[in-house]
Amino acid sequence: GENEILDLEGDMYLGGLPDNRAGLILPTELWTAMLNYGYVGCIRDLFIDGRSKDIRQIAEAQNGAGIKPSCNKIYPCKNKGVCKEGWNRFICDCTGTGY
Repeated sequence: GENEILDLEGDMYLGGLPDNRAGLILPTELWTAMLNYGYVGCIRDLFIDGRSKDIRQIAEAQNGAGIKPSCNKIYPCKNKGVCKEGWNRFICDCTGTGY
């Protein structure tokens, strides 16, 4: 289902695990993530103490293995549209192109 608010009193870990994780000693919370227990899915908007956090920018800065830009080298937008990253796909902004 879809939930809007998660109110925590302790720590929260957002992220993935490296591909070469075989030798890592992981706490139970991360170990269960490898088995797809607990939360598995997407988080679109994150607010911490009432302030919005750009989690996509943070993830890309960490060079996460699962983060792949949609606006890649093969230009997906036609007619001089501007490619912009969406949540799970690219979006073509055709403002001013006549399309």
